[in-house]
Amino acid sequence: MKKFDSFLTVCIMLVFAHGKAQDTADTLKPRLLQGISLKQDSIFEVNIHFRIQSRFGYASENMQQLMPGNFDLGIRRARLFFDGHIYSKKWTYFLQLNFSRIDLNEDNTGSNHILRDAMIWYEAWKGMKIGLGQGKLPGNRQRMISSGMLEFTDRSIANNAYNLDRDAGLFATQHIKIGKVDVNLKTALTTGEGRNAGISNKGLSTTGRIEIMPFGKFTGNNDMMEADIEGEQKPKLSLAAVAHYNDFASKSLGQTGRILPTPRYLHAYMADLLFKFNGFAISSEYLFRGANNVFMDANKQGYYIAGRGLNTQMSFCFENYTCVALRYAVTQPDSLLATFIPQQKQYALCITKFISNHQLKVQAEIQFLEDAFRKNGVLLNQAIRQYMAGFLQIELGI
Repeated sequence: MKKFDSFLTVCIMLVFAHGKAQDTADTLKPRLLQGISLKQDSIFEVNIHFRIQSRFGYASENMQQLMPGNFDLGIRRARLFFDGHIYSKKWTYFLQLNFSRIDLNEDNTGSNHILRDAMIWYEAWKGMKIGLGQGKLPGNRQRMISSGMLEFTDRSIANNAYNLDRDAGLFATQHIKIGKVDVNLKTALTTGEGRNAGISNKGLSTTGRIEIMPFGKFTGNNDMMEADIEGEQKPKLSLAAVAHYNDFASKSLGQTGRILPTPRYLHAYMADLLFKFNGFAISSEYLFRGANNVFMDANKQGYYIAGRGLNTQMSFCFENYTCVALRYAVTQPDSLLATFIPQQKQYALCITKFISNHQLKVQAEIQFLEDAFRKNGVLLNQAIRQYMAGFLQIELGI
C-alpha cells in the first residue's frame, strides 16, 4: 500500500513537472471545479479530478426511542480520477481510484479495492464506442449515475440490494436517432466476478440496456444526473430496460457480496424512467434478481440474494439552486428467503443547496425506515423495526 501511494505521488508530480517544463507546446489550464487539463497539441490530453464526500449521519434505535443507535461520521467517498485521450480523440480512457474505507471494501469480501474504474474506449464510428477494461455495467440508472450527481446523500435501499455494480470485460455503446427519437444501446460481456477479481471461472456475464428518449436528448449530461438543475426548457423523457445474465456466479449479489463455494446462475431484469421539465424531475426504477437455486446447500448455510425492489423519487429545483426531493423505496426478498432477509421500506426528504452544480453542494436528509419479516404479504412475526436516520453531507470536487 505504501509503495502504491509513493508511486501515485511520483506520477502526479511528474505530470505537473512535465506541463511546467514545456509551456511552449503544452497548456496547463486550471478550470474552476472542472479539473485540471494538460494537453499536447491534439494527440494527448489528461484531465485530473478529485472529489470528497464528508458526512455526519445518525440513526435512532427505533421510533419510540430517538436516542442514537449509531453515528456515521467521516469520509464517505474520496476519489481521484483521470480522463482524456491519447494519439487521437478516437482513443479515450477513464481511470478512477478510491481511498475511503467504505469504498475499499464495498463488496464486503475483505479485500481492499483501490482500483475502481480502468476503461479504454475506441470510437469505431460516429455514435459507436467499444471499450475494454473495468467499469460500471449498464444496469439501473441510479447505479450508472455517479454518486456525486445524486439528489440525495446516497442511493436507495432498492439499488443497494439489487444493482449490478462493476465488472471487467468488453463494453459497447451505440447511439441511434430515429426521426426525433434518440436511442442508446449499451451492452457488456464480462467476467461476472466483479471488481479486481483476477482470473475468472468458466462462466461469463452478459448485460444489455436500451434507452429511448422520445422527445430527444436531454441538455448536456442531464439524463445522467439527478435533479433538473439544468432547467429543461422542453419536456424530456427517458425510458429504459435492462436484461442481465450471470453464469457461474460465485458472489451472493452477483458481482459483489459474500463469496460462496457453490456457483449459481443469476438473472436480473430492470426498468427505469426519468422525466425532467423546468426544474421538476421524477424518476422511478424497478429491479429484479433471480437464481436457479438461492441456497448454497441443503442446510441453507449460505444463500444468493434474490428478490425485487422499487424506488421512486420526485424533486423540484428553485431558481436559487435549492432543490427539494422526496423518495419512496421498498425491497422484497424472494419468498424462499423470507425468514432470512427482511422486507424494507424507506421514506426520505432531502434539501440540497447547489453552490456550483454538483461539484460543490450541501445536503441535509431525513429518512424513515422499516424492517419486517414478511412472506407473500403476511407478517411472520410481530417484530417490526421502525427507525429514523438523518444525514448532513458536503460534496466538493474538481
